[in-house]
Amino acid sequence: MSGRARRRCAKLSVARRTVRCMDTIDDRIGTLEMRVERLETWAGPGQTDALSVNIRAIRADLVSFRRVQNQHGVLLGRLNEDVARLKDDVSVLRTDVAELKTGVAELKVAVREILRRLPEQPAD
Repeated sequence: MSGRARRRCAKLSVARRTVRCMDTIDDRIGTLEMRVERLETWAGPGQTDALSVNIRAIRADLVSFRRVQNQHGVLLGRLNEDVARLKDDVSVLRTDVAELKTGVAELKVAVREILRRLPEQPAD
């Protein structure tokens, strides 16, 4: 610690310092500069090759992933078209069913009228 930093330390008693002194910004930066000078990388032999192999594998996986994703996009587009066609077909079927219901109702009325006009059968 520099002398300037020691002078700024708090004293809670005259006998000894009880609070640790804080380093100044200049002291902290100086310490970091010394540590950066000694900074070592721990990449041993073969680690860069392993990293490049892993990166190539990841890129290959991404290519495969994109291909599958594009295929799914095409399939999804086809499914959307099929669903749209099915919706159109269902609307046509609903119209046809409504017409059939109307026709059946008319037939019921006609059959009731025919049955009403028939002479009653004699009881045996």
